[in-house]
Amino acid sequence: MFGRLKLVHYNMQHNASPISCPHPRHYLSHLLTILFVIFLTQYSAAQDSSIGDALDNIDLPWTTGGNATWYAQTGGSYYDGDSLKSGAIGFGQESWVQTSVSGPGTIAFYWKVSASYVNASFLRFYINGIEQTRLTGVTGWLRQSYALPSGTNVLRWTYTPAISGSNIGWLDKVEFASGGVLITTAPSPSNSSARDIALDSDSFYVFGSQTDSGWQIEKRDKVLGDLVPNFGINGVVSLIAPGYSGAGNIAADDSYIYLSGADNLPGNSEWRVEKRSKLSGELVNSFDGDGIVQSNPSTAGDSAAALAIDQDFIYIGGSSNGSSDWRIEKRDIVTGALVNSFGVNGVVTSNPTPIQDALLAMAIDSDYIYAVGMSNLLQEVRIEKREKVTGTLVSGFGTNGVITIGIGPYGGAAESIALDDAYIYIAEFLSPSGGHALRIEKRSKSTGALDFAFGGLGYVETSFDESAADIGIGKLVADSSNLFWARYDTGIYNDNYPDTGPCDRHWRVEKRNKITGALQSQFGVDGVISYNPSNGSDVARGIALDSNFVYVVGHDQLPGYLQWRIERRDIVTGQIANVTPISLTLLSPTFSNVISDGLTASWASVLGASYIAVLARDSGFSDVIASGTLSTNSTSYAGLYAATPYYFQVKLSTELDASVNGSLKVYS
Repeated sequence: MFGRLKLVHYNMQHNASPISCPHPRHYLSHLLTILFVIFLTQYSAAQDSSIGDALDNIDLPWTTGGNATWYAQTGGSYYDGDSLKSGAIGFGQESWVQTSVSGPGTIAFYWKVSASYVNASFLRFYINGIEQTRLTGVTGWLRQSYALPSGTNVLRWTYTPAISGSNIGWLDKVEFASGGVLITTAPSPSNSSARDIALDSDSFYVFGSQTDSGWQIEKRDKVLGDLVPNFGINGVVSLIAPGYSGAGNIAADDSYIYLSGADNLPGNSEWRVEKRSKLSGELVNSFDGDGIVQSNPSTAGDSAAALAIDQDFIYIGGSSNGSSDWRIEKRDIVTGALVNSFGVNGVVTSNPTPIQDALLAMAIDSDYIYAVGMSNLLQEVRIEKREKVTGTLVSGFGTNGVITIGIGPYGGAAESIALDDAYIYIAEFLSPSGGHALRIEKRSKSTGALDFAFGGLGYVETSFDESAADIGIGKLVADSSNLFWARYDTGIYNDNYPDTGPCDRHWRVEKRNKITGALQSQFGVDGVISYNPSNGSDVARGIALDSNFVYVVGHDQLPGYLQWRIERRDIVTGQIANVTPISLTLLSPTFSNVISDGLTASWASVLGASYIAVLARDSGFSDVIASGTLSTNSTSYAGLYAATPYYFQVKLSTELDASVNGSLKVYS
């Protein structure tokens, strides 16, 4: 989860020179400053090492007290066979358990209650003496999480019954995450990198490479960054198979994720696109018959560098014929078939120059495709605007739909693009004589003209001298007011890391005003987050936004080889960030009366609750057979087909879609 594996404290500077920071090689438990706090009350208090074992967290200091202490038990648990149970007390008494942590961070836990008198007996949770939430009645296991402020935070769970007897509270699997940095390593100690990220309301999906050629997709919960176990195997789809080559881009809609990259199954590099269920990670067979589209325009080597989707179509862009041609394909989003009305049989190609040309990034709006890249062996930046329906160039944009920018004797390339209603924003790498530069241009979507209010010249630029030979763009994204740019630049040469080149790459994220191009000073240090986790290659590659946070993915080289790095930061300040609470009631659905044409599903009962249950023919739940709100904790289905897989989900009607229980698979 976020911050669980490693916590890093940085001394950041706003410049391109090397920066000083402690080397982050210790696990979280070695980095937390834990302050033990004992409240003096009229009740007894005791420390018990078994509490940490029962709560699956031995790193925190635990104290229990009141009229009776909490105790470890194995009669019921959410995780690992044991949990903590409140002491036996009567009316007017209380039983509590307490710990303390050093924030900022996130606390998450599972709890439940069995109280005979609703709204009279309560299990409460406090942060620094202030009640945050309470349970009453009879519940299943629920998950809660809360963001904690800086400094010492005292956390207490207290049960107070209305009568003596069997009224009880339970607590299990308490987790504390300090900060929001997540590092996950590939299955083997070899170079791996997170390439791109997509978000939905409840989860994020990270796509990248493992080893030097395999693909990997992770689905993680947006609350703490935990892997979502129903996706793939324990939250991971790992694709180490003959033929997998470069991992590229990821996009998501309501039900599916789409991946682009390359394989070398024909003996040369070809385009590869996969469509997978967001819930299970399984390939969607209705997409080209097996969930995979492969395109091999030439035997000289082809590379898919860009991916965009709308409601009906997928647009894939890149190069073909050994990076000599630009190529865009338009495909049906359901079947994967090429759309014949686009270009020639679903494909647009162009060959701007006879030397070397490559489409490197692409974005779409409701009517047009905007593609950027290079032409003439890095001598020019190239921008194209095309009709989404036909693929034809739009004549009013630039010169006959094309803008080319000559940079100088060493050329340049446009490598990322972002859009809003009126403008396009293009991130470029330039190598003019005597140095290097990274630039953002702002241009009219209609004409392609530069907007001179942006940076005074229509662009903002960061220049480097000749020694900064290793700089890169990553990805540029926009919200309603700002641009966010994930990239890297270089500090000093380092011959100790020959596998990734001689340069010490620095992770960098910028936030800029969309109107003026100015850095937003409240973000990071003067608009920039720049630091150097390792002495090797630390590269920010992908970035995505929601209303509160910036998610950045890439790799660092802390272990001596490249490993995935994922960060979540506050969208205003750039600080490592935590998110708002979400609860999950574990209903543990099961099947019974499974016959050739029907089945019954049942799950744990929650007092006074209603449920939403769904039965579908596919793991993506796009082919729904039955869906409805129920007041009882079971439902039956009839008229099913024999020996056919069905998928079932259930959740409380009051909880978010992320709280769904399932997907369970059953054969009738």
